[in-house]
Amino acid sequence: LKVQSVGTVNRAGKTADGKTASIPPYEKFLDAAFAADEKSETQLLPIKGGGYFVVRVESLTPEHLRPLAEVKPAVVAGLEKQDRAVALGTLANDIAEKFKTTEGRAAAIKQYGLSGNSSGNIKRDDSMSALPPLLVEDIFARGVGQSTSAFTTKNGDYVIAVVNSMIPASAPDKEAIRQMRSSMSRDQKSEIAEEYFIYLENKFPVDINTAALTAMTAQP
Repeated sequence: LKVQSVGTVNRAGKTADGKTASIPPYEKFLDAAFAADEKSETQLLPIKGGGYFVVRVESLTPEHLRPLAEVKPAVVAGLEKQDRAVALGTLANDIAEKFKTTEGRAAAIKQYGLSGNSSGNIKRDDSMSALPPLLVEDIFARGVGQSTSAFTTKNGDYVIAVVNSMIPASAPDKEAIRQMRSSMSRDQKSEIAEEYFIYLENKFPVDINTAALTAMTAQP
């Protein structure tokens, strides 16, 4: 038999210092552990794909508030991170204000050593764009030469866009228009049919005799 010591964990599978514990990847492993009594084992529990496992609980630690000395480093680090995030957000918004003018934009880039990137041409509904969706929405609300507000990226950085040019949308070709009209026609017919069925159900309520229907369709 393979034996593994998990150590002290909570119901979320976290250790005392907040890290993810190394627990066997068995379904409802923690549920079984926390349902067991101290100094006892669970029943044989099946493993998906074959096999069984048993959990033995050596000790139970009552829920309690951790001492300040124990959590102080994590609390201080969390507060510092929060303060940095607030300060960075305030700074990003201030820079976005300066970006509204060409002179302020040049001064901010020089003062803060900002780096620029060309996103290339993007569409209003470009789901493949690496830019934050809210930023793309803001871009299309601006004119040429105007800048957007500051938006956060997935890695926590802030980005501000400046619109360099606008390309008018081209009219759809005949085939695209035909497909659009065909799709709209199908949707309209489907909606009319659905509304008609609802009307019939309300006007002519029907009760189904389940027992009779079962008897009629039963195999001889």
